[in-house]
Amino acid sequence: MRGGSWANSNFLRAVPETMESMMWFLALGLLLMLLKWLEFGPVAEWAWWQTMIPLGLAIVWWTWADLSGYTKRKRMEKDAKRHDDRIQRLKKNMGQIQRPK
Repeated sequence: MRGGSWANSNFLRAVPETMESMMWFLALGLLLMLLKWLEFGPVAEWAWWQTMIPLGLAIVWWTWADLSGYTKRKRMEKDAKRHDDRIQRLKKNMGQIQRPK
């Protein structure tokens, strides 16, 4: 990978919105598991299966999104918007191109 932050790379542009939604479930699940493992706060009193509920919700969400076509539809909408934005940018810039004499 070339220099610069990986946060600006094409990787983040390839992440569909459904994965962004699912990431909240994963982050919450990992946080609850960490709190349970460290026996911190009220989470220490919970059963392990209760701390893993957000992980199960992430799996259910991801499965539903893929089977219903939601993921593909959102990706196509994002691609269409990028395409339209690129066309508009090119049309705007066409007046600024200097032709050789």
